[in-house]
Amino acid sequence: FFAGTQRSAAVWTGDNMAKWEHLAATTPMLLSLGIGGISFAGADVGGFFYNPEPELLVRWYQVGAYHPFFRAHAHIETKRREPWILGEPYTERIREAVRQRYRLLPYIYTLFAAANLDGVPVVRPFFFQFPEDETCFAEEAAFFLGDALVVKPVAEAGMTETLLRLPGDPMSLYYDTHTGLAAGAGGTRVELVTPPDHIPVLQLGGTVLFKKERARRSSTQMVHDPYTIVIAPSSKGLAEGEIYVDDGSTFAYEDGDFAWRQVSLETGGIIRCGAHPTRPVGSADAAERVAELKARVERIVLYGVTKAPQKVAIRLGAAAAEQELSFTHDAGKRVLTIRKPDAPICEDWSVHITGLA
Repeated sequence: FFAGTQRSAAVWTGDNMAKWEHLAATTPMLLSLGIGGISFAGADVGGFFYNPEPELLVRWYQVGAYHPFFRAHAHIETKRREPWILGEPYTERIREAVRQRYRLLPYIYTLFAAANLDGVPVVRPFFFQFPEDETCFAEEAAFFLGDALVVKPVAEAGMTETLLRLPGDPMSLYYDTHTGLAAGAGGTRVELVTPPDHIPVLQLGGTVLFKKERARRSSTQMVHDPYTIVIAPSSKGLAEGEIYVDDGSTFAYEDGDFAWRQVSLETGGIIRCGAHPTRPVGSADAAERVAELKARVERIVLYGVTKAPQKVAIRLGAAAAEQELSFTHDAGKRVLTIRKPDAPICEDWSVHITGLA
């Protein structure tokens, strides 16, 4: 590599092999590249040489969906391995992994914007997020995707569970993204199930995740799709996260056609959306030219809610009257889902939850 390599193109980890040990080696290699300033990196999903067994190919897709550079690639003399060739149940498992990648595109796109601005890697070792926790310094079998998600790849055949020491102190909470349930606290060693259809992915308490849930044929068809906001409260009941939005295809952002927003969970059960306080500010009229900036929020998911609130209402703008919203509460999973706030992602608004506990 050369100084400036990260500015020009994606990087891959080399011509790997369809072996479990090569899948395992992918994580430390990508973490090293990210720390070295090359964030747009990934591995050949499935291995470049040889022919992967179906389980290995599925597990590689499942972790590859969380890599900055997500690409299936193989030598011309290997057997065809398109997902639909494998048949069920493997095709469905790969399909779900790819869909998860599409759901997370708003979050991943924001991570790349931040990397472009200040060099923060997209995938990060545990010590990057928790430099005070020396016990996690040697961890290289799991990684953070941004500051919100912890990903634990499955790199052994037949694995049904895996152990992971969660970074941070006991005040650092983690939630299972597949169920919304609490998964453990920092400093503890937890047992995570690894069913065939997904790998363990946790959301750190105190973070906010932005997703688009509707399945489309390509990202270009997702422009007008609404957002789902997933909030994982910290031990103090607070959270914040950011989202960067532009047209995704031109250099118009250099002329101010973008928005950088922040959504936060505040004390008193208030969810607030506004301009990011420290990021660059786009043009005030950017939404008139950029369709992506007109997308709205269709769902807010809040983890760790022990009982149903009394009322949920939204205020679109500081002077606007409150409008009551419908919601559902899953007492078993402790998940509150606020339905159809219909709030523009690039305008100021606040949701008020009465009786949040």
